[in-house]
Amino acid sequence: MKHFKYFAKQMLRWRVRFLLALSLAVFSAIGLGVGLLSLGPALSLILDPEGGKSLLELANDYNAQEKFVQVPEWFLSQLPQDRFDGVLFILIGIGCLTVIGGIANFLHHYLSAWIAVHVIADVRDQAFGHVLRMELSRVLRSGASEFISRIIRDAEALQSGLTVLMGKSVAQFTKGLAAFAVACVFDYRLVIIAVLVLPILAIVLHQIGRRVRKGTKETLAAQQELLRISSESVQGLRAVKVNTSEDSVKQAFSDVNKRVVRANMKVRIVRAFGSPFMEILAIVVLGTLAGIAAKSIINGNLEFDRFLLSIGALAVAGSSLRPLTGLVTEIQSADAPANRLLQILDLPAEDEHERQGIGPHKESIVFDGVTYSYASDVEPAVKNISITIPHGQRIAIVGPNGCGKTTMVSLLPRLLRPQQGAVFIDGQDIATVDLHSLRKQMGVVT
Repeated sequence: MKHFKYFAKQMLRWRVRFLLALSLAVFSAIGLGVGLLSLGPALSLILDPEGGKSLLELANDYNAQEKFVQVPEWFLSQLPQDRFDGVLFILIGIGCLTVIGGIANFLHHYLSAWIAVHVIADVRDQAFGHVLRMELSRVLRSGASEFISRIIRDAEALQSGLTVLMGKSVAQFTKGLAAFAVACVFDYRLVIIAVLVLPILAIVLHQIGRRVRKGTKETLAAQQELLRISSESVQGLRAVKVNTSEDSVKQAFSDVNKRVVRANMKVRIVRAFGSPFMEILAIVVLGTLAGIAAKSIINGNLEFDRFLLSIGALAVAGSSLRPLTGLVTEIQSADAPANRLLQILDLPAEDEHERQGIGPHKESIVFDGVTYSYASDVEPAVKNISITIPHGQRIAIVGPNGCGKTTMVSLLPRLLRPQQGAVFIDGQDIATVDLHSLRKQMGVVT
């Protein structure tokens, strides 16, 4: 996950929005917790209609216990004395908290999406700008489709992971945490038993995440190859048709397409395992808690309403934390595209060290024993070429396909570097001069 963390840290560039989004998520979770806590007095009013106390009496009894948190006097004056009015008062309060929490939740998701979109926009700019500054030979060796795939597709996959991290994951985790805290208030013993399953959950999530990262990496590599074949085939469709290569190209495309399907299915199967596992685990935990609680109620060690409230709070916590399995796998899968994007940014750029500038061309251009070989070719594209071109002379380089015309011209602006020999302009080796001063004297039409 170290690759994903590198880009996740860039979200802190918008520190104010980042902190505001987290604060809104916490505020929404607190609203949920307060709503769950308020169910205690409401249930007390409903379950004991004859001997029960009013909401005002319950609040005064609570203050009489002199706990750290007290109900303020101005709030006590607003509490109704009728029990039914007390229930309505609680229900209206829960409704207001729901509306306010919904607004906070919307703003949290909006800010999270805004941050993720802008981080990825900067990443795309950085990656594209870096590719433009790389040596042409490195780009040609890997193919343009590789870099395009990583800048577009991988950046989009990374954006999904960042959005989930800052949006849904934070929202679900804070709500689950708030519900767990409320369950502890009602009965901490049941919560301790529920927490015992966390190590099992952590181990399973780790295994799922590891397999998702591996499968996602295979998927992205296969999609990149698919993009390369389709781009080259469509752009060179004239050559494909003239050479009657439609069937072989189609077969190559189908083979890679099957690789994409297999890699995708590996990820889908692992992700699909998470949801039923969480459901089974939740049923086992709730069943165990219900059995223990039933024994305590029968023995008189646990009040029935406290049991209902604690189980209800745990159920809310479980429903909030259950989607985290899928969310964690989404974040884990974003590590593979993050790694591929970092690989681009780590590639060396063209030699941009400060060098002596070259003056306006006025004498000659000399290719002195120049040889250049592409990594994929056995024979050199240009071999031991020596030629002198006087200033002002117009020349044309003519020859069949693959004879080295483009390679030879590419050596002049130092797009490619000869493995042997050197190119001189007015007696200066172009390998020793400033790139900008060299290329600003040239014009290229493609």
